[in-house]
Amino acid sequence: GGSNANAVTISGTTLIVGRDSSGDDELWFYDVSTPSSPVLLFSTNVSTSFNDLEASTTHVFGTSSNNSQELYAFQIADGSQVGTLDMSDNDNAEDLHLEGNNLYAVRDNGSSYDFALVDVSTPSAMSVTSSLELGETPNDIDIDPGEDFAFIATDNNSEEVIVVNLSTFTEEVTINTTGIDNAEAVEVYGGYVYVGSSADANDLMVVQVDPGGWDSPALVGSAD
Repeated sequence: GGSNANAVTISGTTLIVGRDSSGDDELWFYDVSTPSSPVLLFSTNVSTSFNDLEASTTHVFGTSSNNSQELYAFQIADGSQVGTLDMSDNDNAEDLHLEGNNLYAVRDNGSSYDFALVDVSTPSAMSVTSSLELGETPNDIDIDPGEDFAFIATDNNSEEVIVVNLSTFTEEVTINTTGIDNAEAVEVYGGYVYVGSSADANDLMVVQVDPGGWDSPALVGSAD
């Protein structure tokens, strides 16, 4: 079809693709038991464009630009829609990160919260349990392995990454990687935070997590 594919996620051997809304179905399910030969299982018409997808073993969750249904939930077994969530005000939901029944979502900066924790233990009745106004437009999110902190890449050139303490759902510290443009992507691994940017030089910045706390995160590397 003629729709852009914006998001992919996988559960077992089922690959799910989220696409722009332009007349074709927006959610496509493929069997990738043979990765070199994906087989279409079925597709679902939702009449909305998907920005990101995350999957559990039984359900796939998607963010959309539909301001009255920012979050969707579908069964992986048959692609049927089982739930939606209308988050307050008109800020588009963008990126997701799923940990068990905790779905972390970031939204465009607007009149309401930009970061939310959504309980998806019952996909047909998703609910926001915690939220935070960041005051910035988030582009990406990652959660540390212990689910203690969230790392959110933003458009602010002096606060490229915002670190949120998940036990209190408050801002812990901001990371300013001098010389970087907008932070577009973030990944946390092995005590380091990897930040991808829109800069022409130093597209990748590496920040070390301070073992003693978050008072002084240190920029330790970069790559062009």
